[in-house]
Amino acid sequence: MISALVFSLTLVHLPGFFEPNVGQFGEEVLYVARSTTGMALFTPTSAVDSSGVILELPRARGAKYVLRSRAEGTTTYSSAVFVPRYEKLARLDVAPGIDAVFTLDDNGAIQCDFIVHEDADPASLEIVYKGVDRVFLDSKGRLTIRTMMGKNVEPALRVYRIVDGRQVEVGVQPIVRRDGVVMLAVVSN
Repeated sequence: MISALVFSLTLVHLPGFFEPNVGQFGEEVLYVARSTTGMALFTPTSAVDSSGVILELPRARGAKYVLRSRAEGTTTYSSAVFVPRYEKLARLDVAPGIDAVFTLDDNGAIQCDFIVHEDADPASLEIVYKGVDRVFLDSKGRLTIRTMMGKNVEPALRVYRIVDGRQVEVGVQPIVRRDGVVMLAVVSN
């Protein structure tokens, strides 16, 4: 399931991978994530998971994706095309000065961290879920989406700043506007 936002992988227990679309899907699809629990398709404007939940980042400028961290193995399709596998898929400029890095957690769920570059403001990020009944914060302040399949509490949103060449976590709290758009309030730097 596409979840807004998080993770760590080990090659020994790789639960899934990302791969480029080289003709195994329609031309609108740029990349695919595959895991034991499903798949997600990444298009120029969104990511769509197996249950039909659509994640959009409306402030994104263009559809610049970068595959990172080559994983072992390839996927072979009937046309004898060998497609390389990767552990991470980054989408650049999802908001001014902010990149998204998608990975798969140990259960195969897609997660996303946000990397905030110098002088960028995490509060400028907007996250939109489509194909859901409701987006809200539960009684513990956790981002939750409700679909016809039930409620799903999203992983904690993680945002990092690059400081002296290393990633430093920034404390954030999600805010859900009346129109269902998710934004972030910085609670610590």
